[in-house]
Amino acid sequence: MQGSETNKWEPLGTFEGTLDGNEYNISNLYINDSSTSRGMFLNNKGTIENLRIIVEAYVGAYSGIICVTSEGKIQNVRIDGKIESISTSAGGSWLGSICYNNTGEIIKGYNYAEIKGMMGFIGGICSQNYGIIKQCKNEGKIWNSNTNIGGIVGINYQNVDECINKGDISTNTNYSSAEGGIIGKNHGKISNCYNLGNLGTVNLQERYIGGITGANQENGEVVNCYSTAEIIGAYLGGIVSTNSGKVTNCWFVKKGNYDIQLSTSTGILESSGEKTEDEMKESTFLDVLNAGNVETIWKIDSRKNNGYPYLTWEDE
Repeated sequence: MQGSETNKWEPLGTFEGTLDGNEYNISNLYINDSSTSRGMFLNNKGTIENLRIIVEAYVGAYSGIICVTSEGKIQNVRIDGKIESISTSAGGSWLGSICYNNTGEIIKGYNYAEIKGMMGFIGGICSQNYGIIKQCKNEGKIWNSNTNIGGIVGINYQNVDECINKGDISTNTNYSSAEGGIIGKNHGKISNCYNLGNLGTVNLQERYIGGITGANQENGEVVNCYSTAEIIGAYLGGIVSTNSGKVTNCWFVKKGNYDIQLSTSTGILESSGEKTEDEMKESTFLDVLNAGNVETIWKIDSRKNNGYPYLTWEDE
């Protein structure tokens, strides 16, 4: 692309075919528009795969780089560069690197871009999920001026499985509604995920921060996950901050004044708790993570992932 201030990208309409990038890059994509709903496409009803996009984007509310909304399939797509909200909407940003709202499938979506939000729900992969998100990873720094942030999804209503966050997450205010390494606010199911990214900001008292999710709601479920995050702020949890759902077989390394969840949480907590870094690097911990899975989802190798368990798909 030859994107510039005088050559801004205008979103295309609904995509219904197959776009196979064949592992090529689209580079120098430039978006600068505070209007709502910005991305390469407004809606995806087809298949978009095998593509890397290098972008500089300044967008309004309800935006993503691949598309605004996705009802189809997005697979093996990587986003690099910079994404920043310049939203003038009272509802805030609602911003994700791949899309704003997913009701389809996102498999092997990778974000390496730095994302800066302005209120709303911000996610490394998408803002809002009603579909399937699987085997996705965020390594970009995510920053929001207020409220809800997740390394993978801002707010989740369905399934997020086998996902990873290694990017640091923070805000610039003393207030946040739900901040999590994988999900900001969870109404669905999070399974077989891990977070190595740190959460919170020095000298600020950000609130309701969890290593996996900030708020696990009444119907939410968190299963077979771990976090090694250093968490700074108030109302903190090694796995979840506030839990009114269910947490099973989830483990954290304690790097601050917090437990696995807030003591006032009313949800179910089963077979979960604190481990040391050395304990997480032992083969016995691998057995614990794999115990509830039909297939072998987790692996361990002292030469990879700083010795922590990693997901089998990472070897592909």
